[in-house]
Amino acid sequence: MEEKTKRETKGETNEKTKKSATRIGGNWQTARVRKVLLIVIVVGALVGATLWWVGRATVPTASDTVGTSDGGNGSSDGGSSNSNSSSDGGNGSRSGGGSSGTPQTATSEADEPSIPSAASKATIEFVVDGDTVFLDDGRKVRLLGIDTPEVGDNLECYGDEATALLRQLLPEGTPVWVLADIDPRDRFGRSLLFIYTDAATNVNLELVRQGAAEVVQYDPNFLLQDSLRAAERQAQSVGAGRWGSC
Repeated sequence: MEEKTKRETKGETNEKTKKSATRIGGNWQTARVRKVLLIVIVVGALVGATLWWVGRATVPTASDTVGTSDGGNGSSDGGSSNSNSSSDGGNGSRSGGGSSGTPQTATSEADEPSIPSAASKATIEFVVDGDTVFLDDGRKVRLLGIDTPEVGDNLECYGDEATALLRQLLPEGTPVWVLADIDPRDRFGRSLLFIYTDAATNVNLELVRQGAAEVVQYDPNFLLQDSLRAAERQAQSVGAGRWGSC
């Protein structure tokens, strides 16, 4: 009986020991799993933070992109006006202003005063009247795109004033730059030219601005038409020169 009791007691003790060991083992495994999960969370957080910083460093900011400007803004200012010019006796039809419908020429006036690259050098011999000069190489020049009042026996209002103004702009011996349009001569053999001073003043345009000349154009010469017409409208609106005197 006593032996039986000892065996039962020993069995109960072994059973309790097994249960205790099982419980301890389960707790240890749970702790290990928790530790692994914590490590995974920490590593994930570090990777996420690293990726965020890398992404921030590679995304371009507004200041990175503002500096790239196109090379041609404002670039081609030599070709803004696409038409204009004239001859005196008139080859073809005379332009009444507005758009001419004629092909554009290669040379046009820039917004800023400048001498066209196609212009050639010359020297003023003397001024005949408000729109005619002689060059020292013998050429008789009719200023292109404009007409001034007559002088002499057929004197018209403001003819003498226009001549005096041209002589003021182009004294004898003045070095100048001259530019032709499509048709370089009129029916009288005169050279049809725009004249520029060394200061890049377009003399033809200046005569119109000061009201000494009106715009007269004949096909096919329409170089600088827009600039000439705008100057004429402005002179008329303020009564400059002939527009306020005649």
